[in-house]
Amino acid sequence: GDCVVVNYALNQTSGEVAILNRMRVLADDATVEARGTAVTDPEYPGQGVLRVRFEETPPEVPASYYRILGVVYDRYAVVWSCRENGANSVESAWVLSRAPTLEGVSVSIVKAIIDQHLDHDSFTITKQGEQYCGGAAALTTSIVVFILSV
Repeated sequence: GDCVVVNYALNQTSGEVAILNRMRVLADDATVEARGTAVTDPEYPGQGVLRVRFEETPPEVPASYYRILGVVYDRYAVVWSCRENGANSVESAWVLSRAPTLEGVSVSIVKAIIDQHLDHDSFTITKQGEQYCGGAAALTTSIVVFILSV
């Protein structure tokens, strides 16, 4: 999908983060949403590891683990996840940006983080910005600029 937008809302009392992922499939102009929650993983305190569960995930399926590989809170975050899927595993990563495109030194830093931890060639660049997403691109909290799925 493209025009991917992720909104987070921290519950100050519980420490839980509400997640709303929204993307548009440009081919048929369909919008897809996923709601979930994230909590810091007590097994990895202060290490940027979250347990994430989306509403459509069956209860018997364990929460996904997300690891924050790099972050500058007002510009970008690089996030990686790996979860078991039967005999296989599913690996995903995202570059989240506060703007429809990454600029300047942020691009170099994000590329260095990806090169250190992941295969840069496996990423797909999502279409973002006003020409694809309309005015919604200006109203977002975080925008997914690149997606990796292995």
